[in-house]
Amino acid sequence: MGKEINKAIGQDATVSLFDEFDKKLYTYGDNWGRGGEVLYQAFGLKMQPEQQKLTAKAGWAEVKQEEIEKICW
Repeated sequence: MGKEINKAIGQDATVSLFDEFDKKLYTYGDNWGRGGEVLYQAFGLKMQPEQQKLTAKAGWAEVKQEEIEKICW
């Protein structure tokens, strides 16, 4: 499945994972659940470098609205 997704979006494309809870926005890394293991480990999709930095220690991070652009593009 990951190869098919990479073929459709391109090898250099990145995928960001977000969730909203209690009016706050969170992003998740490759080992915290919420689908991260599937997207990044099983499918081999790439995470934005900024998202990797934010989630490296705890596996997740709260994201302020003004930071979304850094993670998505």
